[in-house]
Order: sequence, then C-alpha cells, then structure tokens
Amino acid sequence: MNKNFLKYISILIGVFALLIIYLSTVGIETEKFNNQIQGLVKQKNNELDINLKKIKLTLDPLNFKFNAKTIDAKIFSKGKLIELEFIKTQISLNSFIQNKLVASQIEMSTKSTLLKNFVSFVRSINNKPELFFLEQFIKKGYLIVNLNFNFDEFGKIKQDYKISGSLKEGKLSLFENNKLEKINFLFNIMGNNFNFRDIS
Repeated sequence: MNKNFLKYISILIGVFALLIIYLSTVGIETEKFNNQIQGLVKQKNNELDINLKKIKLTLDPLNFKFNAKTIDAKIFSKGKLIELEFIKTQISLNSFIQNKLVASQIEMSTKSTLLKNFVSFVRSINNKPELFFLEQFIKKGYLIVNLNFNFDEFGKIKQDYKISGSLKEGKLSLFENNKLEKINFLFNIMGNNFNFRDIS
C-alpha cells in the first residue's frame, strides 16, 4: 500500500514538474483576456479600439505570475491606425484562475511608423492646436516609440511612466525657404524630464 502510494505521489510530482517546465518555457496561447483588454482601452478613451491576436503566457514560478505578450496588435482612433510590435505585462496566478485581468505594469513598442501618421493619431485623441501645426510642417520621418506604464490600485496610470524611442530621416518644412532635413535622434521621457541624444 505504501509503495503504491509513494509511486502515485512520485508520478504526480513528476507530472507537476513537467507542467511547470512546459509552462515556463513553451507557454500557452489564449484569447482569454482579449475582450477585457479591449474593454479597458474603451474605458480609458471611448474613441480608442484595439485589435489583438492571441496572447502568449509563460509562467514565472518564482513570482507566481504569468508573463503575457502579444505581437502585431493594432490601435485605432477615429480611423487613424498605429501598429504595435508587442504588448507585454504580467498577470498574477490568481487573476488567471479568476479569469480577471489585473496588471500593475504594461510595456509596449510601436513598429516603425511615419512621423506624420503618429502625430495625426495623437491628434485624434488630443486635438491640441500645436499638434495641428506640427502635422502640417512634417514632410518625412520614421518613428519608433517604446512605452512603459505603471498603474495604481485604482487602475490609473502613475506619473512615473517612461517613453523612449528614435526618430530617423525626419524632415520639416517650416516655411517655403526654411527646411530641416535628415533629422535623427534618440529620446527618453520620464515624467517631466526630456532627454535627447545622438542628435544629428
């Protein structure tokens, strides 16, 4: 009896260990949280919509969390589109079991986007006059933006957000005879601190 009991326990432990290894390395793909993410985006701004593919979950057993990542997502606002390289976050095991998305941090990165299109997209969310004039001046340029947001207990974005990225081959035409071409730089924004480097 004891031998059989130990045998079954050993088998269960082995299966459990293999399951943890599989979830930690290969992971699983699911659409379980897609509707919740779309709902959260709508809740933040009713004009925004997001198109998601399957989310890949890999287990972080030491922190009792799943690392969640989806690629090739698309964000829409009033017909304007921004394509994302990826969206990443962490989901607690408890959230996964309860099928309820609770994330304290979200990281995302855009694909290479035309600068004019990016400004146009931002304008569709926040139509400030300076963005309108900037959009008129832009003739060329490619932008990649990385965003990192932390959320408080009420789901609001904290002020310690980080935005970084690069601009390549920018071109501005301020007036007929005043043009700036081949503008390139890296940028890093943390709260109210703006840092630009490798400017040419």
